[in-house]
Amino acid sequence: MLSGLHFTDATSTGLITSLLPAIVICINLIFFKQKLTKKIIISLAIAILGLILINYNTIESNANNNLIGNLLVLAALLPDTML
Repeated sequence: MLSGLHFTDATSTGLITSLLPAIVICINLIFFKQKLTKKIIISLAIAILGLILINYNTIESNANNNLIGNLLVLAALLPDTML
């Protein structure tokens, strides 16, 4: 997480860490075969699309460091989902 903060800004990091519930749902779908409902699909779509729209400026400006930092922060969330 700290390495990701080195490459990106705190605002993007805060937004990405707010996706922890969505990541938990995705892990449950993959490993525990949780049933998909319309509410789950809509909530996941809103969370993921919202993150993409907020970080669109970063992606559009070809700032590779910000993208690397965002990916590092997202990867740091994976161990948190296992707790």
